[in-house]
Amino acid sequence: MKFNKRFIIAIICTIFGTNGYALSSYEKNKILSAHNEVRAQHGLANLQWSNELSENARQWVGRLAGERGCKMVHSCIPGLGENLYWCSPMVYTQTRKELANVSPANVVNAWAAERKYYNLESNKCSYGQVCGHYTQLVWKDTVKVGCAKAICDDKSQVWSCNYSPPGNYVGQRPY
Repeated sequence: MKFNKRFIIAIICTIFGTNGYALSSYEKNKILSAHNEVRAQHGLANLQWSNELSENARQWVGRLAGERGCKMVHSCIPGLGENLYWCSPMVYTQTRKELANVSPANVVNAWAAERKYYNLESNKCSYGQVCGHYTQLVWKDTVKVGCAKAICDDKSQVWSCNYSPPGNYVGQRPY
């Protein structure tokens, strides 16, 4: 039996609930602009915003915030790429925590910073480093992105962006 990804997400969210937040119009524009600024450095086409991908991301971060204690775990939805970002709360005392001021540009720039670990010639990351967030961000065949965030009970936050078509295929270069 074959199920489409919307059906699978609907079942997951029915079971576990959704506490994710859709981005505001301002945040949506800023995170899309930040993606496209990084892509422009390589002469890549701009990504377009996808409400469907944003909804997928919203449902997943809601699940991460709800049942998983804001731990970063990839959703592994077939046919989608995904980048996750986590930020701890601002801790002032044992009992006082506040939400850190994270901008959409901070999120994308954290992924883009992995560029320093990526070698285009060898198409590999430096030993012991991560660069898959960066390569998904600049994957030449990706045309759509949708993102969301969730605020966890401890005031940490988790952000997710979904990409279509996905990137990071073994043996292929991102651009």
